[in-house]
Parts: sequence; structure tokens; C-alpha cells
Amino acid sequence: MSILSRVRWYLIIILICISLIVTGVEHIFISICMSSLQKCLFSSLTHFLIGSFIFLELSCRSCLYIFEINSLSVASFAVIFSHSEGCLFTVLMVSFVVQKLLSFIRSHLFIFAFISITL
Repeated sequence: MSILSRVRWYLIIILICISLIVTGVEHIFISICMSSLQKCLFSSLTHFLIGSFIFLELSCRSCLYIFEINSLSVASFAVIFSHSEGCLFTVLMVSFVVQKLLSFIRSHLFIFAFISITL
């Protein structure tokens, strides 16, 4: 009986050690995946924001050029400018939503992994 109880305690200790190792590996894997995903998303987001800012500036310059030629009213200039501002606002809102989604996935990754495995 004493041999079986020792073996049982050894098995319990081995299982605890394996679970701790797996949990550590899981956290390392999650942090590596999330950091690379965030770097990829935010670097592409930076390029997109710079491009949209340049587009906004060029569209404003073209609007000013048209304003000098056709003598557009101030209201029509405001409408043209507001479309560009709306696009930039949408890009910023999408970036905040993506950032919240990534933090939500990071905090609940085990549940997402379990659901994806079961489906």
C-alpha cells in the first residue's frame, strides 16, 4: 500500500509540474503572437494614417485651387473638407476598435481557443 501511495503522490507532483510548464508555455506563446499581431496591425495602421493625412492635405490643396478658379462658396468648400475629415475620423475609430478587440482577445484567449477547437 505504501508503494502505491508514493506512486500516486509522484504522479500528482508530475502532473502539477506539467500543468505549470504548459501554462508558462501558453503565456509565452500568447504574448509572442499578440505582440507580433499588434506590431503588424499598428505598423500598417501608421502607414495608412500617414497616407490618409497626405490625401487630406492634397484634397484640401485641390479644393483651394478649385476655389480660386471657380469661386466656390464657403459652404461647398466646407462640404468637401468635411468628407475628408469624416474619412479620417472613421479610420481613427476603427483603430480604437481594433485595439479594444486585441486587448479583449488577449484577456479571453483560452475561451476563444476552446471555441475554435470545438467548432
